[in-house]
Amino acid sequence: MSTSFDAIIGGAGPTGLTMALALAHVFNDDVQVGIVDPSTGLANMRNDDPRAWAISAASVRLLDALGVWSAIAPSAQPVTRIEITDSALEAGIRPVLLSYDNETDAGEPAAYIVPNGILLGALKQAVGNRPRATIRNFEGRSIAGFQQKPQSLSVRLDNESSIETDLIIAADGRNSQLRTSAGIE
Repeated sequence: MSTSFDAIIGGAGPTGLTMALALAHVFNDDVQVGIVDPSTGLANMRNDDPRAWAISAASVRLLDALGVWSAIAPSAQPVTRIEITDSALEAGIRPVLLSYDNETDAGEPAAYIVPNGILLGALKQAVGNRPRATIRNFEGRSIAGFQQKPQSLSVRLDNESSIETDLIIAADGRNSQLRTSAGIE
């Protein structure tokens, strides 16, 4: 059985989810995007996840345009000043080697620190709010391979089903199997 999509995104992390939302936004939901990821969704998100993201002011504007920033903003910590030192945190005296204000010309913070779970949760909720005909999740699935055809790409999933697409987007992390399969280093 084969299904057809305008784009297939390998990876449901912040990059893949944001890309899916951006495609849906730009094409006013007149696009079919598939997201393939081996995780099984929000059930795998841990509340004790210590990771966080540094989100630039430009990324905040993108997330705002996609309707996601309002769900993230209450948990975002603005970074308005940066101080660099080479002493340990517990040192009694911490001489500052470099210090600078971290604001844009408009006076807004140039970056925010956002907890990983908050960012992923807001993005997944926004994707879930899009029509299923626009964005479809293939949770618990991996891309096993792809083959280039004259006018499209055929993507094979780990359950042997196949998806036809015009575009594959590799958002599957730093050890990207898609990037490796495409010969991109």
